[in-house]
Parts: sequence; C-alpha cells; structure tokens
Amino acid sequence: MKFRLHTIIALIGLVVLASCEQPETPVVLPKAIGQKYSYEMGSDYSNQIYVDLESGYVNSLKVNSWDLSFDCDAQSNNIYLNGGSAGVLVTTIGKGYFVNAIQPNLLKWNWDAANGMSDSLALKNGFTNGISNDSVYLIDRGILVSPNERYFQFKLLLCNNDSFLIQIANRYGQQITNHTIIKNHSKLLTYFTFANGGCTLDFEPPKSDWDLCFLNYRSVYYEFNPPLLYSVVGTFINTKNIQVALDSASKFTFEEIGPQHFSLQNFSNNRDVIGFDWKVPMFGGTGVTYRTRNYVTYFIKEKTNGNTDKLFKLRFIDFYDTRGNKGSPTYEIVRVQ
Repeated sequence: MKFRLHTIIALIGLVVLASCEQPETPVVLPKAIGQKYSYEMGSDYSNQIYVDLESGYVNSLKVNSWDLSFDCDAQSNNIYLNGGSAGVLVTTIGKGYFVNAIQPNLLKWNWDAANGMSDSLALKNGFTNGISNDSVYLIDRGILVSPNERYFQFKLLLCNNDSFLIQIANRYGQQITNHTIIKNHSKLLTYFTFANGGCTLDFEPPKSDWDLCFLNYRSVYYEFNPPLLYSVVGTFINTKNIQVALDSASKFTFEEIGPQHFSLQNFSNNRDVIGFDWKVPMFGGTGVTYRTRNYVTYFIKEKTNGNTDKLFKLRFIDFYDTRGNKGSPTYEIVRVQ
C-alpha cells in the first residue's frame, strides 16, 4: 500500500515542532552486491531522465518542456497530461467552436491519475472509434508559465493508426492552427508543447532503449474533498518493456533473492508501479529530509526477443548526491537471469 506521509506533509505545511526534534541518526547504506547508478534530477527536480536497466543513462530533458504526450501505439488514442511541477490541467468549455471569452477561475479542471490507465485520463473521451467528439478543451499549463502563454484552447480532430490531428487556438479562440502528431511506432510516446505556437518534441528514446524514467509528476489523494493534487518525485516504467513487483514485506533479503522467487510475485505494468514511495520524508530540526526504503526489493521482468525474460532485482539506496543535495536517486541493480 502506498505510503500516505506525503499527505501529512501537505497538511501540516512542513511545520515541525521543536519539541519533536530527534537526534540525527547516520544513514548506513547496505553493502553493494550489484551495479550502482545515480542520476541528478536537480534539487528542483527539473530533469526528466530516461535510463536502461543494464547500461544506465540514456537521455534527459526539462520536465516542463512539454504539455501533452500522445500514445504511439497504432490501436491507442490515449493522450496524457504533464503532471510535473507545472501541473497541467484541462477542462471542456464547449462543442464545435472556440470560445471568445473564458474565466479560468470559474472552471472545473480535470487531471490524469498517476497510473496512466486509459479510463483515468482527463482526455479519455476525446475520440469515438478515432472520430472527434467535437469538444473544445482549455488547457492550463500551470503557474510557471507566463500569463499570455498559460491558457490555450484546443480540439482533438482525428486519431488513426499513424497519427493524431489537433487544432489549437490562443486563450481567446484566435490564431487557429492545425498540428499533426505522428505516431512513431518505435517509441512509446510523442510529446507536444503549446509554446511558440505549438510543436511536437522528439526527445524520448526508442522504447527498446529505456526501461525507467525518473520525473516529477502528480499524485492524487481522493480521500480529500476536493481531491488533493500533490507533486511527487518518482519513477515511471516503460510499460511496453518491463513488468515490476515489489517485496515490501521483506520476506527475503536483497542478497537472497534469486530467479526462483520471481514466480511468487504479482507483477504489474502500470506506469507508476514503482512510483515515489521508495523514499519517505523524515522530520528534524532542519526541516524535511528523505530516506530511502532500501529494505524494499523491486522484481523486474524485461521482455526479450527470445522465450526467456531477463530478470533483475533492484533497490533504492539514496536520494542525495555526494554534496548532500536532494534530487539524486541512486539504486542498485543485479541481473539474476
């Protein structure tokens, strides 16, 4: 079950009472038995980093450089929002024609669930059998964007095996342009930004070249009214390449785990199956720090061209670089088959 400590942080506003201070306990890292990788997302978590399980770093970009991403699978019409620190949101404002005047503060906004499942996407009803439902959407690109670039209207015109066609306009329904987003079938997603009149971005590596993506994204707590949208730092998986299970009950030590233990696990290919709770916040006199749950093992199955999957075990061992700066996830990985 996901830890809810991030919710507590949001509610108490990072306030720590002096009477609750505890002496700092040195962090003792486990003895490494596999390959270690560390990546610098930045203390502001601005870097989105793609990595391969065996070779490490593949590519990176600024997480706020994109607004929407489009599924490149021929049979899919999924469109995803950037839930990073910019906090992209969308809403429906009409049918057929762009609107001349809008009041964003009066609108009810929608978002994607972190798992990325088709039925949990804000734009899940944009098409029926590839044909547009003729809705007019408004996108809020977030408070980090300049006011004149924050809001755009758009329509989803068409989706087929090879591309999407969208139409965008500025906040006032003017400066209308059409954009074709090609489904590059060698990739998982194609990205799009509304900045500078709108354009596609081709930064994601081929889906055969990466397994994990470290990024800032949005987690939603529906037990609150209204739901609490919380910015987190974690890991998405390549849903076409790997499946993941975790042993949070610590039934076996990391050193003990071998191929025979994989058949005992329940695997998932939800994009947030690893997620963000491989680290937990710790409160002290200097504020909040993060400690990794190095006792949790992630079991990973990677598809191959043959009949046998590659099997890996992975554990996170740090979230800080050698200078003590946060935003540097470090993990240890061992191929066991």
